[in-house]
Amino acid sequence: MTFTTTRSTDSSEPVSSSYTNHDQEDPLHYFKIDLFQPEVQEYLVQVMELKEDGGECLKKALQTPPNISTVRVNMLHFRKNSMDEKKSNDEIMEQVRKKLSEILEHKYEVKRDENVPDCLTIPVKKLYPSFENITEFIVVDRLCGQAVLRGAHVFSPGVLATSKNIRVNSVVGVLCDVQSQTLKGFKFEKSISEMLSSSSNNNFIYIGNGIIKMERANIFQTRKGVALEVTQPLFETCPLNDLSQKYYHEFFAQNICSMVVSHLLEPQRGDKILDMCAAPGGKTTHIANLMQDGELICCDRQKSKVDKLIKLRDQLGFHMMKPMVLDGTKATRRIQDLTSLASNDMDSQDLQKTENASQNFLEEEYFDKVLVDAPCSGLGQRPSLSFNEFSLDSLRKTAEYQRKLLSEAFKVLKPGGVLVYSTCTINPMENEENVMWLLNQYQSKIELVEPNLRAYASEGLPSIIKDPSIRSKVLRFDPIRTPQTIGFFAAKFMKKML
Repeated sequence: MTFTTTRSTDSSEPVSSSYTNHDQEDPLHYFKIDLFQPEVQEYLVQVMELKEDGGECLKKALQTPPNISTVRVNMLHFRKNSMDEKKSNDEIMEQVRKKLSEILEHKYEVKRDENVPDCLTIPVKKLYPSFENITEFIVVDRLCGQAVLRGAHVFSPGVLATSKNIRVNSVVGVLCDVQSQTLKGFKFEKSISEMLSSSSNNNFIYIGNGIIKMERANIFQTRKGVALEVTQPLFETCPLNDLSQKYYHEFFAQNICSMVVSHLLEPQRGDKILDMCAAPGGKTTHIANLMQDGELICCDRQKSKVDKLIKLRDQLGFHMMKPMVLDGTKATRRIQDLTSLASNDMDSQDLQKTENASQNFLEEEYFDKVLVDAPCSGLGQRPSLSFNEFSLDSLRKTAEYQRKLLSEAFKVLKPGGVLVYSTCTINPMENEENVMWLLNQYQSKIELVEPNLRAYASEGLPSIIKDPSIRSKVLRFDPIRTPQTIGFFAAKFMKKML
């Protein structure tokens, strides 16, 4: 599939390695909270060379959403439509851009991205709400707070507590308990300003204002429904997820880094492609869009997630998608391998269960291309208000798990085939260190190749990858340097012909 699009003059080059302090003087949009455990914070400051400000620029970037929202256009849908099949890709992109702008009633500026050819962007704006004349408030948990920062309303399950005098249709402030420790249903006596100024409440942050839509008692008795309509958020974001569900044939809300990954794979008609960790299906459906025809095996270890992939395939009519329940760390393990594990005290029924759960496997050297979008720590997700559940040890264990996936991916890849590895984390153990591990593990059998699309990526960390010729080939999406993106990482390999 060929696109033409205007590109920045330096779009093929790594973004400058210099860091920019993103408005840390703005107290409304900068939450002075402990985002990481101290040992993790110290590690990241050291390896990412953030000693000048102790990592405050990193915390600032991760606490706020990217400054653009993005949607991917489903090009294959238009290729199947007889009215659009003769149109160029540029004509289709302009058609969808205009339609999305009209759906949004021209309230947002919808533009084509200069780097990713099938991507439309909408700016995210900082707003400056005030609680100066507001005394009442609700308190939400961390996950709800993060959703509000992304543009969501407050649903009743996310509410932890309220002040004592809230009323339906009244305007109240929204506070987030970053540690989610507030007792469910608690009734605060303090005002919103007292809550935020109290030294004992330093885990509370202000995230906007809204209108109460439920009686207080109903908020804590029901598990569904909008408890508060956010009318004055900190960030004005477009409600793209709702639109994606309605117009799923035409476009899909997706982070721009995730779109880059599918383009790195360069899917072609007739390819045999494996998406080893495919759920929830964003990258898989993008790959299907780009390849148009062929064989696309998309796996997950949980049947419930594979069922959702099947539903997505059927909705979109992507016949080349073949969802499969598979543990990627045991991708090439055959049933006969499992039977040898049977011990004397394992009865035939237990053995049958083991075999049934593992009867899917992949042939070695079968696929032209493999994507390992690995389960990861998610330390690049934005906006995020706490990563305190992660220790250095847990981050190391996550990287070790990813190496099992990479080992199996190497086995099923044909000589001459392409392997793309990606994560949504800034953690170098899961990123640059895994790149070096894979190169050292297979040495003469695999090589890192120049990416065909860099978009907003910078090069890898020099503290981990000493060789500049290797460092320049990996893609590190760093939200400090590039506020358009989440924290993300990708690398493209080729299995050598021997």
